[in-house]
Amino acid sequence: MSIASGEKTKSVQHKPSIYMLLSNPFEPDPRVYKEARSLVRAGFHVTVLAWDRTAAFPENEIYDGIHIRRIRSRGRYGARLASIKSFLAFYRHALSILKKDRPDAVHCHDLDVAPLGWLARKLGWTRYFIYDAHEPDYYGYFPRALKFMLDRLERFLARNADGVMITNSVQAKKFASMGIRQIIMLRNVPSQTVQALPPAEPKIDGFPIIGRIGFITAELGIENLLQAIHDLSDDYPDIRAVLIGKVHPQFQEAFDRLLQEHSHRLIYPGFLPYPEVLAHYHQFTLSFNLYAPNAHYRFGTPTKLYESMAFGVPVLVSPIGDVAEILQEAPCGLLLPDLKTETIKHAIEELLKDRTRYEAFKKAAIKGFRKHYNWELMERRLLTFYNSLHFE
Repeated sequence: MSIASGEKTKSVQHKPSIYMLLSNPFEPDPRVYKEARSLVRAGFHVTVLAWDRTAAFPENEIYDGIHIRRIRSRGRYGARLASIKSFLAFYRHALSILKKDRPDAVHCHDLDVAPLGWLARKLGWTRYFIYDAHEPDYYGYFPRALKFMLDRLERFLARNADGVMITNSVQAKKFASMGIRQIIMLRNVPSQTVQALPPAEPKIDGFPIIGRIGFITAELGIENLLQAIHDLSDDYPDIRAVLIGKVHPQFQEAFDRLLQEHSHRLIYPGFLPYPEVLAHYHQFTLSFNLYAPNAHYRFGTPTKLYESMAFGVPVLVSPIGDVAEILQEAPCGLLLPDLKTETIKHAIEELLKDRTRYEAFKKAAIKGFRKHYNWELMERRLLTFYNSLHFE
């Protein structure tokens, strides 16, 4: 077993074709975009085959040199068996494209599309099958019997892939225990170029600003954060919460109520595209990254932690994934043991009152990002792997 570190890369003499498969419409998907863009810049021809469940995006387009082909098959996110017909239609269309186009490599983003890559290689339609595991245990919340089958499927596919790409050290241990030969650690980190983004407009009035960028669900302690901010308002009259991102449909009604109840302290610009959305970190005093320690979140490392580091924003973060290891290496915030209002309130107060510690966290965040947690380092690992393949 080897984990690619990517010290050197060699140039690509021709343009091997890589087809990336994913089960979202590529709006774009940040991880897929960064990988595809890096490969295009290195001389590869990259096509993304994406599943557009809503027919809301162009069927064909070129985005930063990446060819996007969206397969329209109507379905709903999270519908599971209710969307099986749509899911199978997506599979049929994707397989017909792979059979016709015969790409050099099929790069599958997450387990739900990985069987397509394995089957395409088995049938001789591609030379290489790469499994890119975005989540350490994405199906952890599924019923036990179904999860057991999916775990076995993942083990089989990972063992038969030409390379397995992962996001954190939890996955490194998981796949190493399976005897996987080629593991490539590609953390979900931003590029160093994002540091040059100008502050977002309009400027948000208030101090301190406690911000969070990303999908908004009921499992993030949002209600308790807002209560903590309310409790702190006597000492900090201009304190604000800024939340940016899509709201989970099951949380929408509760979130609308929170917007009304906390309208004077909660700012919600809605969903903003990547990477422009990252410019809002310039305005954050603290970055709020708490997660319930359930089966869905407990093994993952938040992308928002790395984004906060890039902009030197101290974090309030849950000890999930390998977060504790990262904060040992780059002490840039506080690990909170739970999502309780008092815990959140105390953490905010602690950092606002101790400016020396706050400034030390800011410096450690930027230093850690530049030294260990930026896309330029991950890109070298990605290209080292792809340049090691034989496409001639």
